[in-house]
Amino acid sequence: MEAVDFSDIVFGARVVERTLEEMMRLNPWRARDRDRALGHAGVLSAYLFTEIADHLSGLQKDWPELEHQLGLERRKRRRKASSPAPRQRTAIKEAKRKKSAE
Repeated sequence: MEAVDFSDIVFGARVVERTLEEMMRLNPWRARDRDRALGHAGVLSAYLFTEIADHLSGLQKDWPELEHQLGLERRKRRRKASSPAPRQRTAIKEAKRKKSAE
């Protein structure tokens, strides 16, 4: 998985957003605006169905591995946080011994 996929998807989404906003401001009844709208449609098509789609495809392929790695890290951190440090373990064992001896 590459950070490039993420950044290219975000960049492409911004281009799509701006292009779509520009396109929606056009008047389809005017010839000049129709030509511009057609150009915007081409840009939208290129970004949505090639640029973004290609990066999404790569991301989708690698996503399960990312989730797996994040899950492993999360479990490791949870285990570390829940288990007492060595000195604490010794103190706990001693306290249990004293309690059982009483």
